[in-house]
Amino acid sequence: SIREEAVYLVDRIAGSQAGVPVTSRASIKVDGEELIGSVQAFVDGAIGFIEDFAMPRDVSRAEDFVPQEAAEALALLDMRAFNMDRHSGNLLLLGREKPHGLGPIDHGCCLPRWWSLSEAIFD
Repeated sequence: SIREEAVYLVDRIAGSQAGVPVTSRASIKVDGEELIGSVQAFVDGAIGFIEDFAMPRDVSRAEDFVPQEAAEALALLDMRAFNMDRHSGNLLLLGREKPHGLGPIDHGCCLPRWWSLSEAIFD
């Protein structure tokens, strides 16, 4: 979708700090019907979704698990793009060794229309 590509471009303009994979709009014809969506580069080094791992609650142990800079870059990206759907199922954990990197994916709920801005919930 256009939102997926737009969030990639927002991250790229900011120096790719959050690490959104290269994303582009795409279309394909299936049974004569054109389907429109997006394609995203494979994220090398992903070991799974962060929901499959226990994120430490202790701040110092959490910083050993994922660097504070990576978490802040992700938070800034989500604020810039008004991401209303960040959860542990659309965040990849990168690298087998600590500290791990983060790989944000699934940005279809970003950059909402102006009339839906009041529906945002950030837990």
